Amino acid sequence: MKKSSAKIINETGLHARAASKLVDIATEYSSSIKIGHEKMVDGKSILALMMLAAVKGTVLNIEVEGIDEEQAMNSILDLIGTGFGETK
Repeated sequence: MKKSSAKIINETGLHARAASKLVDIATEYSSSIKIGHEKMVDGKSILALMMLAAVKGTVLNIEVEGIDEEQAMNSILDLIGTGFGETK
């Protein structure tokens, strides 16, 4: 199992579009992906991710377990680290 954390840097936080991008990445992998801050949720569920209400500055904990966990973790960290493609 891989564990890491990442801070949300985009102005609008983990809103619908950002959550959708995260789900798109997560579903590319067979590994189990859990994401959260106060509680952990399924990283492949847009509704669960949006329920986190993660705003700019929130530090998300990420847990990935499975055959492609390394690649999945790297892709997720890259997406969050680039502000979901929304930062200038």
